[in-house]
Amino acid sequence: MPDTHFDPIACLAATPNRPGVYRMLGEEEEILYVGKAGDLKKRLASYFRDAGQLQGKVRALVSRIRSVEVTVTHTETEALLLENNLIKSLHPRYNILLRDDKSYPYLYLAAQDSFPGLRFHRGSRQRPGRYFGPFPSAGAVRETLQLLQKLFRVRQCEDSVFRNRSRPCLQYQIARCKAPCVGFIDQAAYAEDVGHTLMFLEGKDQEIIEGFVLRMDEAAKALDYERAAQHRDTIRTLRRIQEHQHIDSRESGGGDGHGGGKKTRPDIDVVAAACRDGVAAVAVFFIRAGRNLGNKTFFPRQAAEASAAQVLTAFLPQYYLAAQRDDAIPNRILINEAINDERDVPCGMPVSALGEPHRQNPTPNDAVHDDAVRLAAHRHPTEGHAHGTLEAALSEHAGKKITITRPQRGEAVHWLEMAVENAELALARRLVDRSTLGQRFEALQAALDLAEIPGSIECFDVSHTGGDAPVAACVVFGAEGPVKSDYRRFTLKDITPGDDYAGLKQALRRRYTRVQKAGARLPDLLLIDGGKGQLAQAVAILAELQVSGVTVVGVAKGPERKPGFESLFFPHREAPLILPPDSGALHLIGQVRDEAHRFAVAGHRARRARARNTSVLEGIPGVGAKRRRQLLNELGGLQGIKRAGVEDLAKVRGISFTLAKTIYRTFHE
Repeated sequence: MPDTHFDPIACLAATPNRPGVYRMLGEEEEILYVGKAGDLKKRLASYFRDAGQLQGKVRALVSRIRSVEVTVTHTETEALLLENNLIKSLHPRYNILLRDDKSYPYLYLAAQDSFPGLRFHRGSRQRPGRYFGPFPSAGAVRETLQLLQKLFRVRQCEDSVFRNRSRPCLQYQIARCKAPCVGFIDQAAYAEDVGHTLMFLEGKDQEIIEGFVLRMDEAAKALDYERAAQHRDTIRTLRRIQEHQHIDSRESGGGDGHGGGKKTRPDIDVVAAACRDGVAAVAVFFIRAGRNLGNKTFFPRQAAEASAAQVLTAFLPQYYLAAQRDDAIPNRILINEAINDERDVPCGMPVSALGEPHRQNPTPNDAVHDDAVRLAAHRHPTEGHAHGTLEAALSEHAGKKITITRPQRGEAVHWLEMAVENAELALARRLVDRSTLGQRFEALQAALDLAEIPGSIECFDVSHTGGDAPVAACVVFGAEGPVKSDYRRFTLKDITPGDDYAGLKQALRRRYTRVQKAGARLPDLLLIDGGKGQLAQAVAILAELQVSGVTVVGVAKGPERKPGFESLFFPHREAPLILPPDSGALHLIGQVRDEAHRFAVAGHRARRARARNTSVLEGIPGVGAKRRRQLLNELGGLQGIKRAGVEDLAKVRGISFTLAKTIYRTFHE
């Protein structure tokens, strides 16, 4: 163990006046805090001068410092990039983290193909073609896909299905595709539809409308009223879309005094932060080709002393420098608060102990791709453009010029107002939820006669259908609500079908064996969905693993399984505890139990669906390998078979009407 004495004077004497990154270590050599500086000596000196002026949490940090390590870099931009990597890899105790571990989805068009398809895409974008996005959610992508199907009918099937079809699928029959797979549209006409799709995704709605107006007029003059009506309907749909978009072609590349020249449809991210009562919310709106693709909201944890400017200054580099987003950075980022890269913790750094596992002895250049967002304090905010260091780092990372501005006038101000309003709304709802949740945790402590308010609650449930495809689930709740990154599912194996006790024991053993090996924190309260029997199994497993200090409660459903009438069972206590239906403690227990049930059922259904996808056709008498291949090819895969009626199935070569009815019943009964 290192010497517990720390000499700040000696530390400063050995620190150069150079840009770089500093790491503050505690008594066990754990990383307490990571920061960057343009001048390491001046920055570190700010921690140790006028200690009486430091705020409480900063004093707590300084009191725990036992050593400081520094890494010198050539430039402050390099320091910013290194700081970002270290925070993401180390999860320091006094750096507040924000988790968002999913990459953003895109629309993908294989433009190089003769008949390119349009589809949902998430992950690496190395495949040749056109990508559009990012979208804030998978739902936003699917909504856009459905709209494009109605407008331009570009195919959305997999290439393997497209190449092997011999007749049109159901998408053609409901006017959502023009069946290029069977030659119902030639390559030139299809390319025109693809061109319209690209124009739409690039924000060129007005040009598309003008083209369809000309076509409508030409069709009407030729007395082709059916085609004219089709063009009219397309025009109406496009105009409705325009009306619902706040951002439109009025924007001229800037709107805040930086634009000019030819009017364009900009790619912009609008980022707004709001802080109140120790909670922070950040709303990010995605504007692509002038079209609002939606937004996503982030909630940094325990930002008790952070201002909106401080939140943004930390959020921007770590959000945009995440590897999965490097090619998703637009040329312009609008923010609602002036930011600054000169970080000065004593001016009010928010700190938090998040209970994250610490990685010991990392290398300075560890580059892990996480999504931690650190909140630190900053001073001397500047108006207009953000500090050049951040713009330079983002530009270098994205391989293009990035500007960060705080607009004062023009159309961009309206976009920013929209983002601010949404951030404040999300913050208000978060505060209400947190207040209600806090009251329920206090009620739970009183109802169960616990020594302290539980900091962590875990709940287990097992789901199956007649013993088939059993899955156990564990959900975790903390003071802020569900901790979804800690949720776990367990595919149960080698148990008697329908044996819930065996399934529960297997899940508990696997869960807490791993927790013990990792040295992770055990829950304060463990809820088991079930009565005395399930409770006894849980207690036995914990005793077997020598797990102590965990309060275990069985939650049995009430009469007729009505919510609000649950009975709570405890080890070594015969009579159950029955709380009144309006009890806040019971509401919290019900919320956690219902979430465990939902998570378990979702896992079971997914496992059952995977099994069915591979075996359901094989189990139908009379459907051999050749007929399976015919069904899959002609109906567009398993989903097409599921959607097909008896008559559609009977049209497949080799499928009689009687066999078609058998296949239909297999999927629908």
